[in-house]
Amino acid sequence: MSQTEIATQGISAQSQDRAVLAGVALSSFAALLLELALTRLFSVVLFYHFAFLAISIALLGLGAGGVCAYLAKTRLARLETRTLLARLSALNAVLIPVVLEVVLHVPVSLKLTGANFLNLTEIYLASAMPFFITGLQFWRAEHDFVCCCHRQHCWDRLGEFCLGQESHFSTRRRDTPAH
Repeated sequence: MSQTEIATQGISAQSQDRAVLAGVALSSFAALLLELALTRLFSVVLFYHFAFLAISIALLGLGAGGVCAYLAKTRLARLETRTLLARLSALNAVLIPVVLEVVLHVPVSLKLTGANFLNLTEIYLASAMPFFITGLQFWRAEHDFVCCCHRQHCWDRLGEFCLGQESHFSTRRRDTPAH
């Protein structure tokens, strides 16, 4: 194999790594944006004292997804990393609007009834699913890119930074008086 072919393969592998890491950044951005949206929805739909439940749901989902990915690593290893991450992202893209519909349309009250408990359970489990899938994505990306784990962490932080900037500018637009 010539030096040119080796260099071309190295550049191709780096660009594929960057694409996966950019996907990690976008998944992080989407998960944090969903967590923010759920916090606001829960404060309205489930009464204000349930608002911070979204943080617990996100942590539960991310952790459970990581544990599940670890336990099923031999089964998940059958799929190529990019394929698995792309499929999980597509599943999340379909699942997030469904979760928002569930949160908005499942009736909840403050009464201590079995039906109300089941409705709250449905909302909680539905809300945790996108975070579960994101936990699977993060575990697989970190597992397969151990050599550049610090770069994955940087891309994850980039997604969080983008959310912070988006929130900052949307707040400034909303609070700026119209002329």
